This record gives sequence, C-alpha cells and structure tokens, in this order.
Amino acid sequence: MKKLLWVIFVLVLCNSLWGQNPSTYSNPYEAKYFEKFKWRNIGPLRGGRSLGCTGSPGRPNEYYFGATGG
Repeated sequence: MKKLLWVIFVLVLCNSLWGQNPSTYSNPYEAKYFEKFKWRNIGPLRGGRSLGCTGSPGRPNEYYFGATGG
C-alpha cells in the first residue's frame, strides 16, 4: 500500500512539473476578429449531454439537437 501511494505521489508531481503550461499557449487569431461576437444562450434548454445543436435562421424560437440517449 505504501508503494502505491508513493507511485501516485510521483506521478502527480511529474504531471505538475512537466505537464502543459497554459501560459505558453499562443493564440493564432487576433482579438479584432472576435470583437463583435456576443455570447447568447441558444439552447437546448435541457439537462444531459448533446452531440450537436443548430438553430433555424428563419425561425428564432426553433432549434434541433442530437442527444446521446436518442
């Protein structure tokens, strides 16, 4: 049991030392491309997971989605 705890400790330590560092990420897109974007909730207003959803441009209160359960 002690060996297992040491192995877990070492793996966690290695992950924090050599894992990905968010401060080194570079954004390939300039901020000016996103200035006019505005977040809005288009649904689906349901619980659970969905595979995808899309709205209907001509009918703003209509949307389609694919759920994981069918």
